[in-house]
Amino acid sequence: MPQIHAAIVCHDDSVYLGSVLASLQHIAATVFVSTSSWSDAPQGDWRCTEMIAKSMGATVLTGEWHDEQVHRSAVLSWAIEQGIEHLLIPDSDEIFSQDLLLTLRKIATVDLADVVHCTMDTYWKSPEYVIRPRERLMPVIMLKPKEVRYEYIREFRGKRPLALPPEQGVLHHLSYAGPDERIQRKIRTWSHRDEIVPDWEKRIWAAWNSDRTMGSLHPTHPDAYGFAERILIPPEVAPAWNSYVEACGGQDPLHPVEQQIKLSGNWPKVSVIVPLFGGEEDIRLCLDSLSKCLDLIHQVIVVDDVSPDAAPTVAKDYDFVKFHQNDQNFGFAKTCNVGASLSTGEVLLFLNSDTVVPRIGFHRLISSLMKSGSIGATGPCTNEAGHYQRVPVTYSSLDHVDLFAEDIACNQLEDLDVDMLVGFCLAVRRSVWDEVGTFDERFKIGMFEDNDLCYRIRRAGYRLMFVQSSFVHHKGSASLDRSQVSRIDMFNQNLALYRRKWAMDLETGFVSQLAGLQGPRISFNESRRPESLSIKLASKVKEASLSLCMIVKNESRVLADCLRSAKPFFSQIIVVDTGSSDDTIQIAKEFGAEVVEFPWPDSFALARNESLRHAKGDWVCWLDADDTLPFSSGEQIIDAVLSVPPQIGGLVMPIRFVNDDPEFGTQVDHVKVFRNKQGFFFEGRIHEQVLPSIREKGFDLRP
Repeated sequence: MPQIHAAIVCHDDSVYLGSVLASLQHIAATVFVSTSSWSDAPQGDWRCTEMIAKSMGATVLTGEWHDEQVHRSAVLSWAIEQGIEHLLIPDSDEIFSQDLLLTLRKIATVDLADVVHCTMDTYWKSPEYVIRPRERLMPVIMLKPKEVRYEYIREFRGKRPLALPPEQGVLHHLSYAGPDERIQRKIRTWSHRDEIVPDWEKRIWAAWNSDRTMGSLHPTHPDAYGFAERILIPPEVAPAWNSYVEACGGQDPLHPVEQQIKLSGNWPKVSVIVPLFGGEEDIRLCLDSLSKCLDLIHQVIVVDDVSPDAAPTVAKDYDFVKFHQNDQNFGFAKTCNVGASLSTGEVLLFLNSDTVVPRIGFHRLISSLMKSGSIGATGPCTNEAGHYQRVPVTYSSLDHVDLFAEDIACNQLEDLDVDMLVGFCLAVRRSVWDEVGTFDERFKIGMFEDNDLCYRIRRAGYRLMFVQSSFVHHKGSASLDRSQVSRIDMFNQNLALYRRKWAMDLETGFVSQLAGLQGPRISFNESRRPESLSIKLASKVKEASLSLCMIVKNESRVLADCLRSAKPFFSQIIVVDTGSSDDTIQIAKEFGAEVVEFPWPDSFALARNESLRHAKGDWVCWLDADDTLPFSSGEQIIDAVLSVPPQIGGLVMPIRFVNDDPEFGTQVDHVKVFRNKQGFFFEGRIHEQVLPSIREKGFDLRP
């Protein structure tokens, strides 16, 4: 067997020295203890280092080495004098993994290299946090003393260098793990002390405790430490945990109180509703996570929307799942509604099948919902979602997502009042659900059904809370990716539906904007609530006695929008159809219009005059099928009709053409409203006008 020896340089940084020596697995070790500190720093307790080394069976050599280079040079000279073939040179906070030690033994056996570099996992704050991505630095960990030349700090040169990938084992470097005092001493004595970025201790080291998603952590080269990931402590590092806690005064300062989940006597019955459309591994991970929360859950309902794979079989394997099979593919909205109809809980948690729900995240989400009866729904933060619920994450494996969620739960951030929560994980009070209604099934496969529900909850006077202490992992868009529908087309269609559905709220000035669209917080003006306005408007409309007169042909694409916008303001709607072959007549009748079928007379004036012939109101308004009447404009028409003096025969209205620019399109004026039963009529085969007739009868116009 080749001769392998370990040499460790140290002054007073002995917190993890015992764990380092233990990881050598009986390889002989010599600890070179400097009785003076490096770089003229205040003297440390080197005798404690000496005591620990001896207690672990190591040989101790003491001396005065005033800086790192002198200290390491002395070790190399000593090793050459001793005739050591292979020298391990870990620092006093570097623990060998078993795999790495085995690899180094094999290298020494076959004499494969003069200088061996290894992959290093660097720890941050405690043995629970490791830097990711791994820093690029690969320190020298083993060398042949007679074949190398010492250069600087920990750099050695040899003719046969070798770098080991992580598959061959890693060196656990507890460089930044420990109490503040250890790190402060470290950065004041090491060789790079003059390169530390300004205010690093306050801005990074101290601030990280309250924001553990912080990145760019390294004191001299920030980007070298991307972020710190909380992990399950590796077996080789486990002995260092006790040393860390002892050095911190007997308690882990990062987690002074364990995240205990205590259920109160009024914990609600929670029905978890999971719409499923494929993804065998996704649903397995989701249900595995829910299996850890069963004491928090009343029931788990999985509704399969005709999955294209074996995902339903996976779901059925979980005995706590209530499974329902749709007979056809309904899409997200209706599938969620089916699940809700099968549930009996006081809280409905709609949960995508590509989520992983940490237990602490589940508890915080529901707890926040139950804080006040004014809260209608809550949503967590996540790694993948639109709007503001997305947060930077520091886990690189789902094995560590529960630990990350625990840290999120430790933060001091308050729940936030918001106007939008994404439907991937949405907790809704049953009473609120019953009051505002289910997901609107017109949104079909998905997109904007959650905007719509959130808007209805806010519209009903309830609050939406973004729970910043709750975290749920979300793969993101997994079901949509499996569908065959164009995502862009779906987005555009459902956005248009969403805006059209609530256009009245915007036009009346009841709401400043809709949930989930860009802009500041929603504000409501209760005096402009459409339901109240409609009641007040109804009596005015009856008094105004307005007839809407239209001529149409094959206008099914736009007629519904026109009539929907105009219907509240007219006591009679007349639609003269000149030969439609599409659904125009049916649409007109659905809006209560009186449909007159009239062969095209080759004259717009004659067709419009036919509509006037059927008008019964005191006033007439004419619109084209591709016009829409904003609510405020309709109100102005009603008020004008009720207030104009007798000599006014018609009202001039601005018309904006919005094909190219909805906000700044071309605007022209037309006489759109005029008195009925005064002998007024349209003139002109095309570009028909009623103005000459009004003038001829001696009436004036009002703009």
